[in-house]
Amino acid sequence: MSEKEHSVDFLMIKLLHVYATKIFHQLSHVNLHPGQMPMLDILYRQEGLSQREICSRLCIKPSTVTVSLQRMEKAALIYRVADAKDKRIQRIYLTDSGKEIHREVEKIRKEVGSVMLQGMTPEEVDHLKKQILQMQENMEKMPGSTEIKDYL
Repeated sequence: MSEKEHSVDFLMIKLLHVYATKIFHQLSHVNLHPGQMPMLDILYRQEGLSQREICSRLCIKPSTVTVSLQRMEKAALIYRVADAKDKRIQRIYLTDSGKEIHREVEKIRKEVGSVMLQGMTPEEVDHLKKQILQMQENMEKMPGSTEIKDYL
């Protein structure tokens, strides 16, 4: 392995790629695009968000959210309701099917996460969490950084 392949950032990116690939492989039977998972998750945690609120919390462009929400609506994972106070705002909710898919995604995440941590003691896992949180905090201090609010 080269020096680059031993760097922390390279190893983290590689791990994230393998982790995501395993999850998406196990979800291949579900009508869910990988980019829709964060939206499914945030709407499960707090239904009734507007598109603008989703953009803000996930730090993604409105056009990206629009496309994902349209696909999710077409797949009957979400539905929209006009805001009671401002009819221009659409509040977004998960359908029963969307909630069921979220439960399935969470089950698979736990299974894959469990496999990922095999061979580590609870103390090692706690130490790893602290290190990752420290790295995240360090990155958020950088100029131009945006925090992904209420998602991770």
